[in-house]
Amino acid sequence: MIDGGRTGYELSQRSMASGGGRFAIGHHRGDETIGDRVSHATYQFWHQRQRRRREDTDKGGHGEQSGWGSGTRQRREQILQQVQRSGRVTIKELTGQFGLSAVTIRKDLEQLERASEGTVKRYRGGAVVNRGSMFKMDFHLREEELREEKIAIAEIAAAMVPENGVVMLSAGTTTTYIARQLVRRRGLTVVTNGINIAAELAGHSELTVVMIGGMVPEKSYATVGPTAQDYLTRITADIAFVGVAGIDAQVGFTTPYMMEAETYALMIQMARKAVVVADHTKLNHRSLSIIAPLAGVHATIVDDGADPAFLEVLRNQGHEVLVASKITG
Repeated sequence: MIDGGRTGYELSQRSMASGGGRFAIGHHRGDETIGDRVSHATYQFWHQRQRRRREDTDKGGHGEQSGWGSGTRQRREQILQQVQRSGRVTIKELTGQFGLSAVTIRKDLEQLERASEGTVKRYRGGAVVNRGSMFKMDFHLREEELREEKIAIAEIAAAMVPENGVVMLSAGTTTTYIARQLVRRRGLTVVTNGINIAAELAGHSELTVVMIGGMVPEKSYATVGPTAQDYLTRITADIAFVGVAGIDAQVGFTTPYMMEAETYALMIQMARKAVVVADHTKLNHRSLSIIAPLAGVHATIVDDGADPAFLEVLRNQGHEVLVASKITG
């Protein structure tokens, strides 16, 4: 999926395989459902949070007053997984399943709503999944993956931005870190299709922030589509930084999403200098839609976890590669 953009366009445009709800495409985790990934991310976040909050003081499921005992915890974990899989649960079905009173189940749902940071919402007869909050949590988790590597990439990228220049940023987690580097600068104009990026920069009076309009696909912070593309044909930038899902020595830079590819191809075209930013997990990988060939981009910034042999292949084709070393110690 594209670095942080992860639009859901194909979800809304492609039919899902019967019974499994899986992507029709097989590229870049295409055999995994969005529900699987988001549910896992939410459960991971929630479980880590609870582990820090409590000690296991109850072995028989009577931890309602003293905290989350093991029996209570296991039941609530099971309820959480059920609501994430099905989208909703009812008190009636849970009382029958666990052989407990409605009062106990309501307490379970109340605790889950509080502990899940809003990803589970109670209603009169049960609980439902708050998909919007789950996506925010998933984005945050992806943002924290390889954090030091992305910061190192962002520092090199920010140093390439000219004084009082116009910089274009695609949506994504690595480009979000670039945006955070740019808040220290004065006189810049930042053009972006990343909703979260525009929101972060909007409060800084030293910067001019231009938000590209367009369609916002499901589970995405990126604007794409005809409106975004039309807008991009009317502006230019000194430099553009684009995040990608894959870099392949033969086909170039790719993303799973066709509309995203079209939007980012225009960003590259309308900038005097175009730079791809990608952590090492994106190397030697290709996705469905081609954004640009290697020759269509001036340089790529990667972290020092990249395979030197693959970087040499890129350089032998005349492509400039910059390696960012993360700060240690």
